[in-house]
Amino acid sequence: MGISIVYFLVDLQFSGGMAVLVLTSSVALLSVNFRRHAVRRAFFLLLAFSFGVLWHVVWAKYLLEKRLPDELEGIDLLTRGYVLDIPSRNGLAQQFRYRILESDPEFNNRTVLVNYYGEQTVEPDQSWQLLLRLNKAHGFYNPGGNDYEAWLFQRRIAAKGYVRLNEDNRLLSSKEGILSLNRIRAILKNKIVAAMSGSANTGAVLALSLGDRSMIDASAWDLYGKTGTTHLFVVSGLHIGLIAGFAYSLTSLLLRLIPSLCLFCARQKIAAGGALCFSAIYSLLAGFTMPTQRALIMLSVFMLSYLFNRNSPMSFRYMLSMAVVLSINPMSALNGGFWFSFLAVGVLLLRGGAKSNERVPLKLNSESGGAEDSMLPFLLGKAASMVRPQMFVFLALILPLLFFTSRISLISPLVNIIAIPVLGLLIVPLCLISMTLLLTLPDIGKLLYKVLGNLLDLFGVFLDTLLSICPSWSVIEIYKVLPAVFSSGILLVLLGIIPKGILSRRFLIPLLAALLLPFAIPKPLASFSDGLDIHILDVGQGLSVLIRTQNHSLLFDTGARLSETFDLGEAVVAPALTALGVNHLDSIVVSHADNDHSGGLEGVLFRFPSAQLLTNKPSRYSVSSKPCRKGNKWSWDNVEFEFLHPDSQGLVQKENNNSCVLKVSIGKFALLLPGDIEASIERQLSRSSSADLSSTVLVAAHHGSQTSSTYPFLKKAEPRYVVYSAGYRNSFSHPHINVQSRFQEFGSEASNTANSGMISFSVSEFGDITSISSYRDEKPRYWH
Repeated sequence: MGISIVYFLVDLQFSGGMAVLVLTSSVALLSVNFRRHAVRRAFFLLLAFSFGVLWHVVWAKYLLEKRLPDELEGIDLLTRGYVLDIPSRNGLAQQFRYRILESDPEFNNRTVLVNYYGEQTVEPDQSWQLLLRLNKAHGFYNPGGNDYEAWLFQRRIAAKGYVRLNEDNRLLSSKEGILSLNRIRAILKNKIVAAMSGSANTGAVLALSLGDRSMIDASAWDLYGKTGTTHLFVVSGLHIGLIAGFAYSLTSLLLRLIPSLCLFCARQKIAAGGALCFSAIYSLLAGFTMPTQRALIMLSVFMLSYLFNRNSPMSFRYMLSMAVVLSINPMSALNGGFWFSFLAVGVLLLRGGAKSNERVPLKLNSESGGAEDSMLPFLLGKAASMVRPQMFVFLALILPLLFFTSRISLISPLVNIIAIPVLGLLIVPLCLISMTLLLTLPDIGKLLYKVLGNLLDLFGVFLDTLLSICPSWSVIEIYKVLPAVFSSGILLVLLGIIPKGILSRRFLIPLLAALLLPFAIPKPLASFSDGLDIHILDVGQGLSVLIRTQNHSLLFDTGARLSETFDLGEAVVAPALTALGVNHLDSIVVSHADNDHSGGLEGVLFRFPSAQLLTNKPSRYSVSSKPCRKGNKWSWDNVEFEFLHPDSQGLVQKENNNSCVLKVSIGKFALLLPGDIEASIERQLSRSSSADLSSTVLVAAHHGSQTSSTYPFLKKAEPRYVVYSAGYRNSFSHPHINVQSRFQEFGSEASNTANSGMISFSVSEFGDITSISSYRDEKPRYWH
């Protein structure tokens, strides 16, 4: 609890000082001989809480001091260091973690995440001299999205950037004669990819063998998500546990065949040690990622207590495992995997003893019809024993699954009853056996990989078939669940999971009801009654603006597609809209075809398929759409919408100047969205008597480029507020300093999504701005 509470604090200096004060006070008070044991226990808990806070603060301050200082941001650093892991393909670049040993200017002994656009293939453990251009760790910051900065921070990455193509870049040492762990993993990856010879299941095999999920495509992840099998392709506690069980059985069998090996130690203990060793090897092969570390720590605590005859209660081992994981990396609890792992294990431990006596014996009763009559309840009991753990784990994970992934699959328990044994007892062992044979008997290894590909093909067909015959409501997304109904269901679930006798039901029901009360209270809608809400999302170097009236929602632009498998519409925009309470999107305006405005369309339409598309050139898109043309206007809930450009005479050659220009007004308030129009169109609009450019809030044209925001245009618009939607330290220098100066001349108050995250304006029905907020100010975190 002490470690976790620091997530919500901003001032680490104050937090650390308070923790030291409470810690010393608790130690002093514990020296007093209290008569009541409860008082002494309370001080022990306070001591543990304070120690947790202090440890997290010390750990965090150490990492914060390692971050890139302001003066080194955006300048060239000549560095010497080595590659820490297997590079992954990120579009045209190779991306890898790089450990800087020496640099000029000095930034030594830091780990950075870099992209390399050169032709030479980078291998793990190579020593390089590289000319780097680094920036501070920075990510998109909107509601509902992943906190990329937290992800970087917990992996101790001090900065990110790219390798400048320069003659100073050179390979210093390849260490070809040294077989380190990363080199072994890289060799195995290359051999597996060659053996799979272009199979669609190469990514799944790499994920199960080496923990490398980079080659699993987006459609496969979507299928796994809808069937509740994503966890099967992320090496974690389930896989480590299965390998431990497999290794225990194999070692035990070997010891039975050679009993002389058990002269000095019990067979069970040797088998447990073997299971732990095999699990550690598999964890290392899987890259020793955070999920594998967590699983190995948990297994080690349980196994070592058995090996050293420590008869501690299961609950103590469970809590000790959690404490060790959080102590090694206090940021672990921000990961959904942490809660999935510990909740699943906790439920199984909790229910294990409660159901241990519910066994159905097989009895032969000749008077009642013999074995046939007694076989049915026996088989039903066996089936129930298989289904019951899956159901308990599924019910326990409903809340964290909805919180971290925003959806749950109702068919997950039934799918996993089949999928876990198939993958855990057949495919994962076959992956490891094939990998071993690929190094020793390559021909047999390649043959086994073909078998693996066919098995995974059948598994994919099974998932596809099951999903196709299940109703659409078998996948529930968080926005479809009414808070009160959802909370009531969770309350019943928890009452069913917790065995009788653990806590008095008379005490338990009010306690759980109080804990779930925040979820039961419906959240107020973001928009005011008869008013307007505007959210300029943080999508980096791009644009996406959500406009909400009392009963309608419109999205202006969708952000960029950054790679074949990653578009901001799916990863950033759609989750943000869901978090803002948008259940239905009426319209999507794609201002023009540039990637930074239209690239995320597919991802947004996947989440909001019924949205009406408005764009400058409808024939460009496969979905039904309408043209945005000058003079087109409509009204929603007393809010007026009007397109000011392009006109019906036709489009011009330059795509930026074909941008849909939208004006939104209510009362005395007006929002102007000019897309990427440049000076020629701005002059045309400023001269037009029919174009009313007056605005309260103006989203700067072309992200603040010098090609736009001309003086005549701004003079006619006269915005009180200007918002730049630009990438952090982008290569275009947006917003340009001349543009910023121009807006300052007109007295416009400026803000930038790169520094503020999502920027929001709330407007009353009379056009008064009732609130202005930035998401970084609303949700500050010490690692930002």
